[in-house]
Parts: sequence; structure tokens; C-alpha cells
Amino acid sequence: MENNNISQIERNHFIQKVDWIESEIIGSGLTLSVNKTVIPAQYKTKLNEFNPENSINELIRFGFEKQVNIELLRIASLYLSANVKSRAINTEHSMNILFDYIIEDCGNLELQEINFIFRNGIIGKFGVIFNDISIDTICGVGGWIETYYKDFRKLREEPTKVQNVKLHGKEITEAEFLERNPEFKERVRLRQLLELAKGGKITSEHAKEFYKLKGLTLDDVKEDMTVYSHNYFALPESQREIFTESQFINHHHCKFIIDNVFKSKK
Repeated sequence: MENNNISQIERNHFIQKVDWIESEIIGSGLTLSVNKTVIPAQYKTKLNEFNPENSINELIRFGFEKQVNIELLRIASLYLSANVKSRAINTEHSMNILFDYIIEDCGNLELQEINFIFRNGIIGKFGVIFNDISIDTICGVGGWIETYYKDFRKLREEPTKVQNVKLHGKEITEAEFLERNPEFKERVRLRQLLELAKGGKITSEHAKEFYKLKGLTLDDVKEDMTVYSHNYFALPESQREIFTESQFINHHHCKFIIDNVFKSKK
């Protein structure tokens, strides 16, 4: 079965061009190597059967944020739709809040653990569901995630701290993996620049680096900066007193990175 959620760009980068890894589409999951599955076709349901897998943080670091978000949506929709009490979480905004919390505060969890949490939460193993299932039911004090961390995670083997990728019977470290595969290395750097942009910490040098990674030129940077500068001086003087031209330009660099980090050059 073909995974239609994987774009043509991603197919080129992760399926065809990464020939030193055994890569293939299996079911709805993308298998990175012989024994490493980014998103498995089927999750195990018993903690004692879990094998250490890539955490959400690790997957995002390797450039799979899109696949992670799609899989979080699939897991949440699968289980929440099974209980009418989950109608309080039925908007895109509420889902985004839920996923942001999981990614930002629970990124050390694996997707198989997220599946375990939703599967067991919806059937009441983390406590009887008296009221509607809302965001705080899952993320709040005494919620599903906190209960899993406190009472259940210790029942499985803790994943190793050093990320290893299995390659034809040999194991390499994350640094070696990135060194041998510059396409992944660039994705990791793009992710780092995205985090800086989200925090408003992008400088002009960061912007130039981003443009270069996306296949743009220094002239493209200068052209955009000229537009940003023109827009700044077109503002009323009262607004220009709030922030400097440099701050205005860097703000727009941040927005440009956030809007385009996962887009390919046309």
C-alpha cells in the first residue's frame, strides 16, 4: 500500500537517493533501515513487548516533523472517535494545542508510547472517565500522559540515550549518520534554524544560511531585505519608535523561515 502522505520531494530524498540505507514503504509506515521504523504499520499494545525506538524529538531532529504530526493526528482521531465523551476535542485548534504539548513537553516519548497512552486512556485504564474528555484529561495534572510517566513507563525498558541507526548489521552514531548523509544533516540544521525563528532569535547571518540551504542566493537575501527595509520606513513614525529597522527585518526573516522551512524551491 502506498503512503500518500509522503510528498514527491520526500520520496526523492528518503526513498530513492538514500541508497546506503535499506529504505522502503511498508503499509502506512516509512522504514528507514532494516530494524528502524520511523512510523510502524502496527503498534504493539503490551509494554513488555516494546523495543526502544526513535523518540519524537529524534524523529523531528531527522526532519520527520510532518510525518510525526500526521501520525499524531491519526492516533488521536482513531481513539478519540471511539468515545462520544471526546467531543470537546473536535477542532483543529484544540488538536494543535494537544500536539504542541506532546511535541514540546513530551518529546522524549516514542510514537508507540503515544499510541499506548491514547488506547489505554480511552478505555479507562488511566482512571474512570466521568466527564467529557478534554485537553486537560490528556495533558493536565493526573491526566493520561502524567499517569503514563508516573505508573507505566517504568514497566518498560528505557531507550538508550545515544541514538544508533542500524545499517546492514553495523551500528553508527547519530554524528556518523549525519556525516555520511548530508541530506539529513541539512534537515537537522533547518530544524535548528526553525527553533531559533520560533524564539525570534534569527540574525542576518542565520537568514543567509537558511536561504543557502533552501537553494536561494545572496541576491535573494538582499532583495528581500530591501523590501523589508522599505516596508519599515513606510510605517508611521510612532510605530518605528517601537522597534529598530534591524529588529523589523529580523522579525520578517523569522516569519519567512517558519513559513518556508518545509517547502521546496519551485
